[in-house]
Amino acid sequence: MAKLRTKVLYHGGSLKVPTRYQKGVLALGEGTLSFRARGRTLEEKITLTIPVEKLKRVTMEERMYYSSIGYFLRIEFSDDQDMPGELIVEVRSFLRRLRALLTAQKWVEVLGDIIGKGGNHAP
Repeated sequence: MAKLRTKVLYHGGSLKVPTRYQKGVLALGEGTLSFRARGRTLEEKITLTIPVEKLKRVTMEERMYYSSIGYFLRIEFSDDQDMPGELIVEVRSFLRRLRALLTAQKWVEVLGDIIGKGGNHAP
């Protein structure tokens, strides 16, 4: 299984944590996808670990900002009670737009292969 680790910004989803564009890390390890981000307080700290067999779908979106483009990953999964969940993160680029695009596409490709549906992305 491929191992990936990328700095991202938290943008929302089904988690009960307010979105404040928290800096975090999305990592794929042995059988798990994990996401960690700082919150404004310790109670808002985000820690999410998803077994890869609970992943349902991953997509990439490209959104225009004022003068740049952001690449967002939308990861759909089932939680411990088999309820649908969603995580939306932005791949951070810092003026390296092509690197961010390729990184986001790599996440879709790898997670899509794990899910078995090939994933999908819209440039």
